[in-house]
Amino acid sequence: MRFRRFTRNKIKLFSFGQREPVWYDCGQALKTFKIHIRGLVQGVGFRPFIYRLARRNGLHGAVENRNDGVHVFVQGDPLKIDAFLKNVQDERPPASMIHSIQTSWVK
Repeated sequence: MRFRRFTRNKIKLFSFGQREPVWYDCGQALKTFKIHIRGLVQGVGFRPFIYRLARRNGLHGAVENRNDGVHVFVQGDPLKIDAFLKNVQDERPPASMIHSIQTSWVK
């Protein structure tokens, strides 16, 4: 179920159904982060932007609009997640305005 649109308000990038960690060949475990983005991020193409950015960075996750902003769950190599977060700020859609980005590690 990678990168598949499944409702109007959500884009499903992957399933969190696995309980065991997934390992890269280099031996580094994947990390999962919850990212909460506040600001003018609804009605400006922010979810498709997150989808394309995650795909470009080789990450998996889910994104959805809520009343308090956009919530993103992203899973992958921590270095790629850092690059993803930097790209969110640097390449955001022109009509959007980010007031804050909060990240937390999901265990």
